Order: sequence, then C-alpha cells, then structure tokens
Amino acid sequence: MEGFYQRTPDGQLLAPPPEPPQETQLYDIDEIQNEFVHDMGNIRDMHLMVEGIHCSACVWLIERSLAKEPGIIDVKVNLANKRLVVRWDNNKNKISNIIKYLGNIGYSATPFNPESAESEIKKQNRALLLRYYVWPLPHSA
Repeated sequence: MEGFYQRTPDGQLLAPPPEPPQETQLYDIDEIQNEFVHDMGNIRDMHLMVEGIHCSACVWLIERSLAKEPGIIDVKVNLANKRLVVRWDNNKNKISNIIKYLGNIGYSATPFNPESAESEIKKQNRALLLRYYVWPLPHSA
C-alpha cells in the first residue's frame, strides 16, 4: 500500500492509510451488535463506514479480498459514501476479524446503523429549518 501512496497520478499526495480502530473484539459481543445488526442469527449483515477508500481500485480490492475470507458470504462497497455492507456467517468468522483484516489491507472500518444515522440527520435538518423560520428579522428604523 505504501507504494500506491507514493505513486499517485499528477503528483497528488494522498494521506497514508488510517489507523484501524482499537478494541475491535467488543464488536463481537451480541449486545453491542444489536445496535448494528438486524438479524442476530448465524448469518448476519452489517454496515461499516470505511476510511481510506479513494477510487474504484479500492472498491475492487476490498470486495475481492474480503470475499475470500472464511465465512464471508457477500461484500458490497459504495465508493460515493465510503460504506461497506458485509454478510457473514458468525459461526465461521467474527466482525472483529473482518475489521482487522480491512485494517491490514489499509482501511479503517467502523460499524454503524444507517437507520439511526439517517434519523439523526433528519432531526438536525428539522432543527436548522425551525431556526431559520423562527430567527428574528432585523428591525428597520
């Protein structure tokens, strides 16, 4: 990966790979996964925000290499919003291993719940809109 960061087109400098998250084994606890995983059966889906994705080659690398890991059923990366959806067999692999693997190939991944993230954005937008309409107008004398 270091070679990639030294040989970018047009002399552009890209940041080095982000540091992978620490304490990844906490994500293996079912009570914590309840915040991010809808179906807590053996086959699970999780959304991850991924730092370090720069181009379609990054998408290709993540999807192809992660798909070869034990227990990985499906991997889909969205380049535009730098998100990854992974489906895995929890009996054959753990989310901490998946996050560590992504870190080993140069990406930092953090689980998130898209519904709660979207809800928070809508809440913030409503508050901004309300402030816009309630904001006092200047008085002209």
